[in-house]
Amino acid sequence: MEKIHQLARTKLLQTSERHKRAYNLKQYQNNYQVGDQVLLFTPVIKQGKCRKLASKWTGPYMVTEVLSDVVIRVRLNGRGKDKIVHHNRLRPFQSKFGAQESRL
Repeated sequence: MEKIHQLARTKLLQTSERHKRAYNLKQYQNNYQVGDQVLLFTPVIKQGKCRKLASKWTGPYMVTEVLSDVVIRVRLNGRGKDKIVHHNRLRPFQSKFGAQESRL
């Protein structure tokens, strides 16, 4: 019984390492800096809104502080309360207007 238990532990550790490697291959390196504009993933849609057409990305938020490799503090449009989020919920903000950003 002890031999089977030890074998199960070994297999669980091997599987765990394999899953960790596969997950890390899909992750990108965090390179956000203070002042960068980002979009925040917020999958909860307000009641009464069309779930299919609603955007799950809100923003742009501004990075106010990088707390660690994976934790970042952001603020909506430079005002309001700061939010502390994991970098997996962020993506770089790309303006629709390109470099000029002039709206007519």
